[in-house]
Amino acid sequence: DGGGGGGGGYRQREEAPMTVRRSMSKEDAKRADATQASQAPVADPKRERKWRLVFGRLSSGGRIRRENLPRAMEMSGFQNVVRGWADAIYDGITMVSSLTSTEYIKFLKEYEAEAKRQHVSAFEAADADGSGSLDVEELREVLAACGWTPSAELLAEVLEEVDDDRSGLISLEEFLHVMVLLGNTQGFTRAEREHLNGLWGRFARGGEGIAIPSLPMALNFLGYTRPDREVRELAEAMDLDGGGTLDEREFLVFMRRIIDAEVAQLRQIFVEMDVDESGSLDLAELEDLLRSVGFFPDREAVLEAAADIGAPECLTFEDTLALLKVYREREGFTKEDLCGISEAYSRYASPDEELRPADVARVVRWLGFTNMSVEAQEALVKNVDVDESGMLGLEEVQKLVRMHWEEMIRSMHRAFQLQDDIRVGTISAEQAARAWCWMRDKGHAPQGKAEGFEEASGGTFTLGSFVQTGIRFMKEHRAFVREHGGISQSEATKMKTLFEAYDDDKSGSISFKELVNLINGMFPVVTESSRPKLDAMMRDIDGSRHGSLDFAEFKLIIKQFFELREEELLERERRAVQATGFSPVEVKEFRDLFQELDEDSDHQLDWGEVKRLIGRVCEAGGGSPKDVWRAFQETQASKSSGISILASQDGLDFPEFLSLMHTLSTMSSPSSARGK
Repeated sequence: DGGGGGGGGYRQREEAPMTVRRSMSKEDAKRADATQASQAPVADPKRERKWRLVFGRLSSGGRIRRENLPRAMEMSGFQNVVRGWADAIYDGITMVSSLTSTEYIKFLKEYEAEAKRQHVSAFEAADADGSGSLDVEELREVLAACGWTPSAELLAEVLEEVDDDRSGLISLEEFLHVMVLLGNTQGFTRAEREHLNGLWGRFARGGEGIAIPSLPMALNFLGYTRPDREVRELAEAMDLDGGGTLDEREFLVFMRRIIDAEVAQLRQIFVEMDVDESGSLDLAELEDLLRSVGFFPDREAVLEAAADIGAPECLTFEDTLALLKVYREREGFTKEDLCGISEAYSRYASPDEELRPADVARVVRWLGFTNMSVEAQEALVKNVDVDESGMLGLEEVQKLVRMHWEEMIRSMHRAFQLQDDIRVGTISAEQAARAWCWMRDKGHAPQGKAEGFEEASGGTFTLGSFVQTGIRFMKEHRAFVREHGGISQSEATKMKTLFEAYDDDKSGSISFKELVNLINGMFPVVTESSRPKLDAMMRDIDGSRHGSLDFAEFKLIIKQFFELREEELLERERRAVQATGFSPVEVKEFRDLFQELDEDSDHQLDWGEVKRLIGRVCEAGGGSPKDVWRAFQETQASKSSGISILASQDGLDFPEFLSLMHTLSTMSSPSSARGK
């Protein structure tokens, strides 16, 4: 599919005349034959059809302008185009500023022949001893001169295919084959191509191709972050037939351009940050580099990836690319994190099937994430279940957790920027504590820890130090939750209080009868769908426990009820959204309002918290203060579940708050906008 480019400047090269062939050695004659063969045009109707499609896309009035040739050559499959060669060939064809279709095809064929001649010249220059072959290191050098820097894995695959005699040496003929293979594979290894082709198949509904609007989601799935406008423009350039989709080959070329753009951006920033011109960056600079191109680096994961590639304390640009490859393959997690995700997946996925989306909340809670909302869960499932199978594999769950983690770190960035309103690049410890409180109120951070910022710094925080401190706090919270069976620190404190209340003799244990009373107190009213599960849990406990339970055993049992609570709450919220007809945007805004009103962070609103709404409701034409009080009482009286472990029965949880807001919105006058 198109020719390969080369490196270096354009230079005229005299060809060996046929009349001197008799005076050549056998090796020289073989080399001349290869050179002549490389220059001979090869008929390829499929390739020329593609070239004509490109011409049709970019031409006007039957001609393609000279300034459009770089884009046309890229779309035609040419890589690492050397402008000097192209200019010389163009000037040899015409003196005007555009080419006809026939001239364009001739131009591409001549450029392809010139590229191959240059490849032969590069081979001969690298073959300093005139042996007619190159070793691996010489091959690396000549490939770099031709504009290619293949990974060690790709180079090994290519050598395995072309080095038929397994000598470890590459002849001219084999070298030309290498150049063809690199062009055809777009510089991807076999495993990388299979992975990308598999992703294409999942996004390409019915095999028709990936729709261009779906490409940002595909890139996010792969862990790449590029501006949407850049993605759209690049995809449209790859879409030869203008159908709005990319076929398998076009998607492979598209991904190569995305990766090349990322590498170019990384190189530019690397050079700018390398102020001492040492050719390397330390760890702190590396984190800033990754952050500047859209990553949210976890220092522990970065250090682990650096150690695994054997990188020194200061990394070269090549070290940086190798580290980024490993970091991305691990979804930005440590190996311990990945083992935890795999364990959670195995815990909740059935043996013969993948994970049901309904079980995602249980997985993320088991991993220590206790603040994922229903709409966040559904959005993440949609982002990773690209084939809409309704089931999630381990890879999809890893990506889902990564996206959730990234959103939490993205929230840290926003919190920092809100405090750093004059953009000086630093905030005080007091501002850092306020930023953490903002995150906590938005549901993006666990309770507590705000005071820890006073102890974690000498007085000021940069964005990097604030994020790393926040990551440490979140990991401590997640470790606590996992250690305590999916129970957060604030929940454990309430559980301890509850346990002690039933431990009348202060013996450190409670009887099974007391446990039954305690559980019934937690679940005074249960929905029809949850009652069988609750009854089954109680039968299991009755059959496996005798006598009394200490606090550790109590926590393990209560964990099951927490999972039931989560499952029930998610289901009730889905029903509330369906019943009220609120859009996803409205639900998110109501959740923000709920968290703003929830001053004691107990995930319920009592009347003292709800009445803060009165001024806003009256202003929006949603009734009088008495109407708000009446609506609150009616909503409270119609509680459908009663699942409120460790919380008061007097307040409204989020599904009930949605019902309240729907009631208030129906009180608005016809002239009032619902959004208000």
